[in-house]
Amino acid sequence: MSARMITLHNPRPAAKPAPAGLRPAPRLESLNGKVVGILNNDKPGAEVLLARLEKRLKECSALNGSLWVVKHPGARIPEPMLKELSEKCDFVVNALGD
Repeated sequence: MSARMITLHNPRPAAKPAPAGLRPAPRLESLNGKVVGILNNDKPGAEVLLARLEKRLKECSALNGSLWVVKHPGARIPEPMLKELSEKCDFVVNALGD
């Protein structure tokens, strides 16, 4: 199975610039054999979006699994949930609904 890049665009970006010194995690060379963490903020539409993304990732790569977690909208991610994602997943997708 050949790897393909998926590009997603946010039509309404509202994020503030990252603090100085904060750098993104290094890119994975491949998603094959990796476990994806899927962080659902439980807003309307988030589960549908994330399920479609998970399906697409599975079609494009040989994932080794996925771990879904759901947090309360507007709340920070609880430390135990963050710990579980960091220990069990190779990368995490976070999406917002609405």
